[in-house]
This record gives sequence, structure tokens and C-alpha cells, in this order.
Amino acid sequence: MNFFMLFIIIISLVFFYLAGSLILFITKSGTSKDSFFDLFIRLTLGLCATVFVYAAIKTKLNTILWGFVLVGIIYLVYRRSSEKLDQNKFMFFDKSLWKPLLIMVGLGIVFFVFQGLFFYNEPLNNMPHGDFFYYSKLILALESHGVEGNTYTQNPFFDGVANPKPYHYPEMWLAALIMRCFNVLSLETQVIAVHSILATILSVGMIALSRSITKSFLVQAFAVISLIMSGILLFRILPQADIYIFATGYNPKTMFISIFFVWFAILCINKNEFFYFPLLMLPIANIAMAPAIFSGLFVYAVIISVYQKKYSYLVKILPATFIIAVLIGLFYLLQSGTSAAGGFKAESVASGIISDKLKPFKIFAGSIVILISVYFLYIIPVFLRFFFKDKKIFIKKIGSIKSLLLLWTIFTICGLGIWSLINIMSDSIQFFYLPALLLLNILLFVILTLLYESNKSLKKSVNYLLFIYILLLALLNIKFLPETPFYRYYDANSRYSYKTMTDVARKIEATEDFNFYGAFLKAPEELVGYWNAAPHFGFGNQLYLIFDGLYTVSLNTLYTPTSYDDPIEETRVNKMLENAVFTKFAKKWEAEYGKTSIDSLQYQYIKENNIEYLIISEKVDLPNTLLSLVDTIFVDDISKQKFVFLSKNY
Repeated sequence: MNFFMLFIIIISLVFFYLAGSLILFITKSGTSKDSFFDLFIRLTLGLCATVFVYAAIKTKLNTILWGFVLVGIIYLVYRRSSEKLDQNKFMFFDKSLWKPLLIMVGLGIVFFVFQGLFFYNEPLNNMPHGDFFYYSKLILALESHGVEGNTYTQNPFFDGVANPKPYHYPEMWLAALIMRCFNVLSLETQVIAVHSILATILSVGMIALSRSITKSFLVQAFAVISLIMSGILLFRILPQADIYIFATGYNPKTMFISIFFVWFAILCINKNEFFYFPLLMLPIANIAMAPAIFSGLFVYAVIISVYQKKYSYLVKILPATFIIAVLIGLFYLLQSGTSAAGGFKAESVASGIISDKLKPFKIFAGSIVILISVYFLYIIPVFLRFFFKDKKIFIKKIGSIKSLLLLWTIFTICGLGIWSLINIMSDSIQFFYLPALLLLNILLFVILTLLYESNKSLKKSVNYLLFIYILLLALLNIKFLPETPFYRYYDANSRYSYKTMTDVARKIEATEDFNFYGAFLKAPEELVGYWNAAPHFGFGNQLYLIFDGLYTVSLNTLYTPTSYDDPIEETRVNKMLENAVFTKFAKKWEAEYGKTSIDSLQYQYIKENNIEYLIISEKVDLPNTLLSLVDTIFVDDISKQKFVFLSKNY
């Protein structure tokens, strides 16, 4: 294991604590009565402030993370007008923080080891989920170009004005900052450092959440273990069930979101009037949260105002929500125009619904069925509680979190409704599963903790049985963890030759002014499916285990299969290929010089963009037109991929 990463984790956590403490001091904010919640707030504020400052510096102030600052300003304005604050006097440190800080360090070590067991291997480390390789490219682009967008990951030769585009950037800015400060690989930074840092902060928050209900040590320990607990797929009623298996802390993208959800849950349980402010930060952290969160807060405010006559919610929640929504909308619309919608077009959505009129209903109904099938094990002890005496105690405790239950229900319905209607959009499922599943995991923890508290009126053996049952669920989650999407690590040593990879790396390092932007070739049968057809993911990801910066684009886009049984997937693939770099080059070239062969177009593309290397699939022969350009060829003994270095003298 690389213990330098552990040093980075501990140093980062301490820095966030100090930065958060400074923010509380500057804003003259008090501290929480609970030491763990106090630490959680400091760490979260320090984390958000750090990534904002770095993003502002790199983008020359052109970052969506200004939203964090705006939410803070709105909160301070609201707080000033409130007379119901119950906070202790601020202190940078007091003796009550010793224990939480020591536990924080211990958790950082535990998560470092936990992540390390999945990632570290000899001589090549294991390969994580493919998204991490894409994130590596995006992190490097953020660091190099200072633009919050994917322009340079899709077209590395782009020479126009790149505009910001909606995505999830905070955890990537954190990775970029760590990579810059400590000179470490972007892939390892994400998988080990960023993951462990966010998991530690989230764990401190979960402990604080448990302490808002009970001071039981066992429950606090369960709070940390619950990070790996999510839906359990015992059987597949529908084939799509796999995608619903997401633990609270399964990857940095969702952990950043979950931190705000935990903050919101604590405020909600404590009936804090500012409970909705962490929710306002969610669409800034991840734009996919915007539809469900903004619509959900509006629906909640209206429901409470109508049924409970609490019109203050309309007065407070809706203006704050509107301001943040307008900020995000204007930020992207003014700079990115129609592309700010992420490919959303009313006519495309309409055509998707027309192509399968029952698709929205299938998605809505199917999702409900899947949710029940993968989470029913958690509900069994809750259901059984109603057959014991004193069930009114449990009902009363559940009633104490009715706002939390209502908001989860609203977010789930809103997110599911939006996704079902605009399912033609790529990755639109995130509008549902990010708000619904992440908050559901936290909500289930809260419900089981309330169940534990209500069981104190029964025999002690009841809670013993409950803990045994929960422990079995945790063990079942651990067993299934390697099968969940972002813990499917692959042994690189069984797929690639370490010798070939190091030979390639040495050749690259020895080449003066090496152009890290290359191209790849695959056989048509290897290009079937949305992700395989993607023109900017490509080959060469395994080399990110050794060094940063290698990036390839597809030279296959003119013969990539575009006919699919699913008309929606076919539409996505066709649109993606139409906007691919090589496709646009080929159209431009043929418009100027007339029709020519694919081999010739590939040759001209390589010359025009000074491509210095190709990565070629085992099933593809090097085109004859390119033989004259070859400098050196390395053939991987295991994968049989060919890494072809091209001469600089075309």
C-alpha cells in the first residue's frame, strides 16, 4: 500500500477542520452542543470552502461553486432575522473535540486500508470502474484548462472558447488540488485519497445523526457500517435491478451528495428551521440533483402551507430555492446557450415517448417494484414491531421524523416522474436514483435507530435479536459489495502485460515533447452498445495505473454500428457519433476534397493533429496507409493490444 496516501488523507482532514473553524469564527457562528455534529459542520464547511477557492483560482472566478457562497450568504441573512437560534459560543477547540478528532483520524486510517485492499496489487494495481478513468481525464482537463466542462475530454484539439457545462465538479476539484499539491496520480487520488476523505467526513456525520436520536455506542458503530449498506439484490424481478444497488458511500460522486443529505437529516430531526439549506447546496455539487430537489422543495412548501397553515415555509423556502435555481440557470445559459440543458430537447423527449408510449409508466411502476424487492429485508423488523406491545411508542417516534419521510417521498416521486418522462436523455436515471436512493439509505438508518429506541420498552432480547439481524444484513452487504457497480475491481495483471506497459511508459517518458493525445482503432463487433461506441473513452486506460495524461479518441466512428433494438439507445449512439471529433473531421475533409476511403481519412486526421501513437485492438490490423508512419510497435503479451508509436516526420 502507498502510505503516502494515508498522510494526504490525514493532512487534508486536519486542514478542512481548521478551515471550517475559521469560517465559523469569521461568520460569528456558534458551535453545536454535540461534539460530533460540531466536527462534521467544520469539516464540511472546510471542504466546500477549499474546493471553491481552488476552483475559483483555476477558472479565474468562472465556477459554479460560487453557489456555495451564495447559499452561505442567504443563510446568514435568514439567520440574522431569526430569534430562535440555539448555539453555543464559538471556540476553535475545546476538550470535547478530542474524542471526535481521534475517531476522525481512526476512520481515515480504516477507509484507507479498506480502499487499499480493493485497489492495491502487485506489480500492477487493480483497475476500478471505468468512470474513474473518465474522471481522471476530466480532472486533468480541469487542471490544465480551468474550464468546468467536458469539451477537452471529447475533443482534445479544441481551439475555440470552451464554456462551462453542467456536471459534478467539487470532488474533482478536490482530486485536482491533491494531485497538484502532492504530485500523485489522478486515478489513485480518486480511489484512495478522495474516497477516504469523503467517507470519513460522511462517517462523522452519520455518527452525529445517530447521536441526535440515541447515545448508544452500538448504534454509532452501526452508523459507520451503514455506509456500505444499500439495496440487496437477492433475486431479479426485472433485469434493470442491478443499477439500483448503490450504497451511501460507494464512490466520491455520491458521498459528496450524501454529506449534505446527512446534514439535512440532522437539522430535520432536530426541527431546525434552516433544515433545507443543505438541500440547496445539492444542485451545486451535482447538477443531476436540480430537478428533484428544486421541484421537491416547491411541492413540500406548498403542502405544508396548505395542510398545516405554516405559510412561513412559502416565505422562506421558495425565495431561497428560486435564487439558487436562477443562479445555476443563468450561469450556464449565459455561457453555454442551449448546451446548458445537457442535450435536453422537448422534441427529443416527445419522440421518445411516442416511440414507446408505455415507457414512462414502465419506468415508474418498474422502479417501485425494484425498490421494494431490494429493500424489503430492511423493513421486516419494522413491520414486526407492530405485532409487539407498546407499538404506539414506535409510531410516536416515527411521527417525530414526518418531515424527513415526507421530503423523501416527494423527492422520490418527483425524481422518478422526471426521469420517466425524459428517459431518452443519457444518464437521466440519475435524476431519480441520486436523490431517492441516497436519502433512502440514510432514512432507513434513522428508522432502524428509532426502532432500537422504541424497543427499550420491551425485553432486552428483542434489541439483541435486532442487532444480530442488522449485523447479518451488514455482512450480506459486504459479501455483495464486490458485485456492486463501483466496487467491481479488475486484476490488471491478468489482462495486461506489466512489461509491455512499462516499456510503453519508458518510451513515452523518453520522447521529447510527447503528444499525449492519441487515437484508437477497434473492430466493429467491439463497438456495440452505448459505452463501447463512445468515441472519447477508448483504449489505454490501463496506463493510468502508471502515469497521467494519456488520452485517445476513436477513429472508428464512420463504421461503428448504429442499429439497435432499443430506439432510444439508437438515438443516443447516433447523436454521439455525429458529434464525434473524427466524424466532424471526415465531413469537413470530404466537403473540401471529395469522397475518399476511411483509411485515407484516418491518415489525414493523424497528420493534421500530429498524433504520435495509436492503440489498436487485437482484432484489427494496422491499415496499410499508416505503415509508413510507424516508429515502434509494442504488442501486449496478454491483451494482444498493439501500442503503435508513430514517427514525428510524416
